[in-house]
Amino acid sequence: MSTYENTNARAQLIGLALRDVRRARKWTLAEFEIASHGRIKAVVLGSYERGSRSVSVDKLQTIAEIYAVPIGAFFKQSSAENCAKEIPNIIIDLRKLREEPDLHSSKVLSLLDQFCSGIINFRKDWNGEILSLRKSDINLLAIMTATNAENLLQILASNRVLFNFKD
Repeated sequence: MSTYENTNARAQLIGLALRDVRRARKWTLAEFEIASHGRIKAVVLGSYERGSRSVSVDKLQTIAEIYAVPIGAFFKQSSAENCAKEIPNIIIDLRKLREEPDLHSSKVLSLLDQFCSGIINFRKDWNGEILSLRKSDINLLAIMTATNAENLLQILASNRVLFNFKD
């Protein structure tokens, strides 16, 4: 793939992210122009969104400030990267979590225990020995523990609190 094709593909990806953020705010292009106080015209933002015009770093920073999002919000991972980092649903072994002697010395395990207790109370499932966590739960836990989902899963596996069907 040539440099031109790489640049065009990146402009397309950034454009899609720009459009996603604008649509999430339920703004039209004209409403964005008003919010920018005319610094960025609707037609210009539209061309950035279509990928027909490359956006400079300065303009991208201005757009991020108008939307009140970090500039990194416009840099989506490719679908291949997303597939490689697919987060599985996991099952927490509540028995092992309760038995873990280092529960209170480990920030991650302590937060996991609190999180699981909250889910158990919400679901009114106090008799369970295992608890299924969804991908969104894993992402939230990763944020709470100031890590990423992959590292969190490694921590949980190394502390042996994940349910193993072979047990």
